Amino acid sequence: MPDKPWKVAERRIARLFGVERNALSGGNSKITRSDSLHRQLYIESKWGSRSSLWTLYKDTKVKAKLENKIPILSICLKSHEGSLLVVHVNDLPKLLEIYKEAQESDVRDGPILDQGKTQKKEPKSVLPIVGKRRKRPTRDKGNKS
Repeated sequence: MPDKPWKVAERRIARLFGVERNALSGGNSKITRSDSLHRQLYIESKWGSRSSLWTLYKDTKVKAKLENKIPILSICLKSHEGSLLVVHVNDLPKLLEIYKEAQESDVRDGPILDQGKTQKKEPKSVLPIVGKRRKRPTRDKGNKS
């Protein structure tokens, strides 16, 4: 009997990182609740027919392809520190290569319009903002008295 598709997906991701799928992930496992048996990575695999992240990724991929770039989703929330990066597994090796180059380099790419030229920018002032925030004026929607 063939494996269920979600088991195949868990196995494929676990093998990507050189380990096996955790057969009893979740509350039944005596080793880890992760979907893999990796010592350093906690992998949570989800299998389904639809996902808003996939929809957003597909839209982004079309735009990135027009510019010959790797599509990456950066998900940020107001109340959370940092961001989540969503990248297709096939793009991971190239992304890691680009990331490594960026970390080793002292020079960062400037804006796209610079065409590779770097600009030296003056540091922004770090003076604190003092005082109360101004309230925005409310717009009168035609109520004339």
